Amino acid sequence: MCIRDRLLLAIIYGCKAGLRAEVFQDVYLSRLVIGESFYTAYELGGQNLLLSALVHFFQNNDWGTPIEQEVSAGGLSTDHTITCLLYTSRCV
Repeated sequence: MCIRDRLLLAIIYGCKAGLRAEVFQDVYLSRLVIGESFYTAYELGGQNLLLSALVHFFQNNDWGTPIEQEVSAGGLSTDHTITCLLYTSRCV
């Protein structure tokens, strides 16, 4: 299993555990997207991988309903929600 697959699994399990804010910042942004370079999508052809990860930041995997709970309740902050939506739009 390659590192990208492990990171995707970390996102899936982290979101299911209610750790969306931590997973979004520490795994998705810092390790999978690799900052503003969007390395995974453009250099590795990983747009499908990124979309597979991003869907877990939406309620019931519904692209029209981002998680909007308080961070303390396992949701994303407003800034992270906006960033998530922007990254989603870059992948589709």
